[in-house]
Amino acid sequence: MKNIKHLLFILFGFFFFSACTELERQHYVSRFEDEAEVWADDIITKQAINNTEEIFLVNYHSNAQEFNVDGAFHNKLRALAVQADVIHLDQDIVILFSVNQGSSDPNIWDYVSDNGFKAAFENWMEGYEGADIEHKERLNIVGYQFYKYSEARLAVPYED
Repeated sequence: MKNIKHLLFILFGFFFFSACTELERQHYVSRFEDEAEVWADDIITKQAINNTEEIFLVNYHSNAQEFNVDGAFHNKLRALAVQADVIHLDQDIVILFSVNQGSSDPNIWDYVSDNGFKAAFENWMEGYEGADIEHKERLNIVGYQFYKYSEARLAVPYED
Protein backbone atom coordinates (compact mmCIF):
# COMPACT_ATOMS: atom_id res chain seq x y z
CA MET A 1 0.00 0.00 0.00
CA LYS A 2 2.89 2.33 0.81
CA ASN A 3 4.32 1.80 -2.69
CA ILE A 4 0.98 2.70 -4.30
CA LYS A 5 0.74 5.92 -2.26
CA HIS A 6 4.31 6.77 -3.25
CA LEU A 7 3.53 6.08 -6.93
CA LEU A 8 0.37 8.20 -6.77
CA PHE A 9 2.34 11.03 -5.17
CA ILE A 10 4.92 10.89 -7.97
CA LEU A 11 2.22 10.77 -10.66
CA PHE A 12 0.36 13.69 -9.06
CA GLY A 13 3.60 15.68 -8.98
CA PHE A 14 4.27 14.89 -12.63
CA PHE A 15 0.77 15.92 -13.75
CA PHE A 16 0.85 19.04 -11.57
CA PHE A 17 4.24 20.02 -13.02
CA SER A 18 3.04 19.34 -16.57
CA ALA A 19 -0.09 21.43 -16.07
CA CYS A 20 1.84 24.34 -14.53
CA THR A 21 4.72 24.38 -16.99
CA GLU A 22 4.34 25.48 -20.56
CA LEU A 23 7.15 24.00 -22.58
CA GLU A 24 7.43 25.36 -26.08
CA ARG A 25 9.08 23.18 -28.67
CA GLN A 26 10.73 24.75 -31.68
CA HIS A 27 12.18 22.94 -34.66
CA TYR A 28 14.71 24.20 -37.17
CA VAL A 29 13.85 22.72 -40.56
CA SER A 30 15.88 22.87 -43.73
CA ARG A 31 14.17 20.05 -45.65
CA PHE A 32 11.44 17.51 -45.06
CA GLU A 33 13.28 14.49 -46.32
CA ASP A 34 14.91 11.40 -44.96
CA GLU A 35 18.30 10.85 -46.59
CA ALA A 36 18.17 7.19 -45.52
CA GLU A 37 14.81 6.94 -47.34
CA VAL A 38 13.14 5.15 -44.43
CA TRP A 39 10.32 7.67 -43.94
CA ALA A 40 8.21 9.37 -46.61
CA ASP A 41 8.35 13.17 -46.74
CA ASP A 42 4.67 13.53 -45.76
CA ILE A 43 5.23 11.43 -42.62
CA ILE A 44 8.20 13.60 -41.62
CA THR A 45 6.15 16.76 -42.19
CA LYS A 46 3.23 15.44 -40.11
CA GLN A 47 5.60 14.48 -37.29
CA ALA A 48 7.14 17.96 -37.32
CA ILE A 49 3.68 19.53 -37.01
CA ASN A 50 2.56 17.13 -34.29
CA ASN A 51 5.69 17.63 -32.20
CA THR A 52 6.36 21.35 -32.16
CA GLU A 53 4.75 24.69 -31.48
CA GLU A 54 6.94 26.65 -33.92
CA ILE A 55 8.88 25.63 -36.98
CA PHE A 56 11.83 27.80 -37.94
CA LEU A 57 11.81 27.29 -41.68
CA VAL A 58 15.10 27.91 -43.47
CA ASN A 59 14.90 30.43 -46.30
CA TYR A 60 18.55 30.69 -47.36
CA HIS A 61 18.52 32.22 -50.82
CA SER A 62 20.30 35.19 -52.34
CA ASN A 63 16.90 36.82 -52.92
CA ALA A 64 15.14 35.44 -49.82
CA GLN A 65 13.48 38.78 -49.14
CA GLU A 66 11.28 38.05 -52.18
CA PHE A 67 8.64 35.34 -52.10
CA ASN A 68 9.42 32.96 -54.96
CA VAL A 69 6.31 31.04 -56.06
CA ASP A 70 8.40 28.57 -58.04
CA GLY A 71 11.04 27.87 -55.44
CA ALA A 72 11.87 25.18 -52.92
CA PHE A 73 10.74 27.37 -50.02
CA HIS A 74 7.26 27.65 -51.55
CA ASN A 75 7.20 23.85 -51.76
CA LYS A 76 8.14 23.52 -48.07
CA LEU A 77 5.32 25.88 -47.08
CA ARG A 78 2.89 24.00 -49.30
CA ALA A 79 3.91 20.65 -47.76
CA LEU A 80 3.38 22.05 -44.26
CA ALA A 81 0.00 23.54 -45.15
CA VAL A 82 -1.28 20.35 -46.80
CA GLN A 83 -0.16 18.06 -43.97
CA ALA A 84 -1.45 20.48 -41.30
CA ASP A 85 -4.83 20.29 -42.99
CA VAL A 86 -4.70 16.48 -43.12
CA ILE A 87 -4.22 16.31 -39.34
CA HIS A 88 -6.50 19.32 -38.65
CA LEU A 89 -3.90 21.52 -36.96
CA ASP A 90 -2.56 25.01 -37.53
CA GLN A 91 1.20 25.52 -37.52
CA ASP A 92 3.20 28.55 -36.40
CA ILE A 93 6.08 29.34 -38.74
CA VAL A 94 9.10 31.57 -38.20
CA ILE A 95 10.93 32.54 -41.39
CA LEU A 96 14.69 32.09 -40.98
CA PHE A 97 16.80 34.33 -43.22
CA SER A 98 20.59 34.13 -43.48
CA VAL A 99 23.14 36.94 -43.32
CA ASN A 100 26.02 34.55 -42.66
CA GLN A 101 28.76 35.70 -45.00
CA GLY A 102 31.16 32.99 -43.85
CA SER A 103 29.03 30.19 -45.29
CA SER A 104 28.65 28.78 -48.77
CA ASP A 105 24.86 29.11 -48.29
CA PRO A 106 23.27 32.09 -50.06
CA ASN A 107 22.38 35.04 -47.85
CA ILE A 108 20.78 38.48 -47.99
CA TRP A 109 23.50 40.51 -46.23
CA ASP A 110 23.53 43.20 -48.93
CA TYR A 111 19.75 43.64 -48.94
CA VAL A 112 19.57 43.79 -45.14
CA SER A 113 22.46 46.23 -44.79
CA ASP A 114 20.72 48.58 -47.28
CA ASN A 115 17.09 48.10 -46.17
CA GLY A 116 16.99 46.54 -42.69
CA PHE A 117 15.56 43.37 -41.17
CA LYS A 118 11.97 44.51 -41.04
CA ALA A 119 11.95 45.54 -44.71
CA ALA A 120 13.19 42.08 -45.73
CA PHE A 121 10.39 40.39 -43.80
CA GLU A 122 7.69 42.82 -44.93
CA ASN A 123 8.74 42.41 -48.56
CA TRP A 124 8.63 38.63 -48.17
CA MET A 125 5.21 38.78 -46.44
CA GLU A 126 3.78 40.88 -49.24
CA GLY A 127 4.68 38.16 -51.72
CA TYR A 128 3.46 35.41 -49.39
CA GLU A 129 0.09 37.05 -48.84
CA GLY A 130 -0.47 37.22 -52.59
CA ALA A 131 0.68 33.64 -53.21
CA ASP A 132 -1.72 30.80 -53.94
CA ILE A 133 -0.87 28.00 -51.50
CA GLU A 134 -3.29 25.16 -50.91
CA HIS A 135 -4.53 25.24 -47.27
CA LYS A 136 -2.50 28.38 -46.51
CA GLU A 137 -5.00 29.16 -43.74
CA ARG A 138 -3.33 26.37 -41.72
CA LEU A 139 -0.06 28.35 -41.55
CA ASN A 140 0.51 31.19 -39.11
CA ILE A 141 3.58 33.21 -40.06
CA VAL A 142 4.47 34.56 -36.61
CA GLY A 143 7.72 36.34 -37.39
CA TYR A 144 11.27 36.07 -38.59
CA GLN A 145 14.80 35.45 -37.35
CA PHE A 146 18.22 35.93 -38.86
CA TYR A 147 21.10 33.51 -38.87
CA LYS A 148 23.84 34.39 -37.87
CA TYR A 149 22.94 36.90 -35.16
CA SER A 150 26.45 38.25 -34.62
CA GLU A 151 26.69 39.06 -38.33
CA ALA A 152 23.15 40.41 -38.41
CA ARG A 153 24.17 42.99 -35.80
CA LEU A 154 27.03 44.04 -38.06
CA ALA A 155 24.78 44.27 -41.12
CA VAL A 156 22.26 46.53 -39.37
CA PRO A 157 23.67 47.71 -36.03
CA TYR A 158 20.95 50.32 -35.52
CA GLU A 159 17.90 48.05 -35.71
CA ASP A 160 16.49 45.93 -32.87
